[in-house]
Amino acid sequence: MRQPIPGVVELRCRAEQPPAHVGGNYIIARTDLPNPDKPGDVVKRAWSMGTLVDPADPHAFSLRVEVVGEASRWLSRRQEGDELLFSGPWGKKFRFFEGDAGPVHFVATGSGISPIYTLAAEWQRDPQTGDAGLWWQTGTPYLSEELAALGCPTAVSADALAAVPVAAEALYFLAGDGA
Repeated sequence: MRQPIPGVVELRCRAEQPPAHVGGNYIIARTDLPNPDKPGDVVKRAWSMGTLVDPADPHAFSLRVEVVGEASRWLSRRQEGDELLFSGPWGKKFRFFEGDAGPVHFVATGSGISPIYTLAAEWQRDPQTGDAGLWWQTGTPYLSEELAALGCPTAVSADALAAVPVAAEALYFLAGDGA
């Protein structure tokens, strides 16, 4: 468990089977918190996968989570070696397709950076793709090194949405509060 800034945790996980996830995927984790809406059941929570598959360690993935509610507080208390039950990866609709040429505008607000970052990283891995840019509206940035490594223009600020260009030919991917 790592805390890049106060209020955000990054949990590095190892799955028994390689999850074979792609940019934009998420898991549904099972907590041990009682579900007030379903007596006898527990709270389940979807969290975006914050990293792509590492060919050197295909069982590994990360969750980057803003600690804002009961389930995220539960996750933030996990210790190395704790088991996290989950299903997934899910999220086949949040994708670009072969032949998409760009430009691509990846836009995130708040915690929406997790799926947007992985989509942008996947896009940038393919040298055949077109231009891309990433805009992240947040008052608490914490991925400076990761965003710099993308190799595409990025804008990170409390008013980044105002800088997103409008272009009819562009593909837009949006995630986060109000997306």
